[in-house]
Amino acid sequence: MSQSTIVYYDPNAERPKIYDNTDGQLSESDYHTCDQCDNWITRDYRYCGNDVCLTELAKQHAKEEANTKAKAKAEKARIREEKAKAKAEKARIREEKKAKDMIANPIKYYKRALKKLSWSEDDQSFYDWLAVQATHQCAPNHEYLKEFYEIWTGRAPGFADMMDSKEFDRQKRFYIHLAQYKNLM
Repeated sequence: MSQSTIVYYDPNAERPKIYDNTDGQLSESDYHTCDQCDNWITRDYRYCGNDVCLTELAKQHAKEEANTKAKAKAEKARIREEKAKAKAEKARIREEKKAKDMIANPIKYYKRALKKLSWSEDDQSFYDWLAVQATHQCAPNHEYLKEFYEIWTGRAPGFADMMDSKEFDRQKRFYIHLAQYKNLM
């Protein structure tokens, strides 16, 4: 209900006399009273130019603007929340689909995990390779490498007694040969 122009009321002026063409009676179709006071103004405006009306008008415009902003902010928050819910739902569906696919095609995910490895000859890369071998059941020697990984990462109970440095060196050499072969390709 914004108003671009305010008609100032002249308190000394008479009530406008407008007659229709039929019976000569005063027509109030073109003039009406101000919404805030009893001053007569044209039908194009809601308020006259009195100080009281201007103050009330400014208050009303500020209130309407604040309500509009609050509604817009609430709407944006609602839309943002709906988008977040939709995104979370899509992620949940994607994870469920991936879990089903991992069960159906374990070799695909095993190969993908191997491709993501850095294949360098340092200890961190070796432990990364062991983690892939331990987590994927379709890997060759999965059970043995899983136990080996748990011992050398300290997750197995009594791991200190089970550590064999010769076996570690043998597995590390095997990994280094794999890494060299991978880097040749």
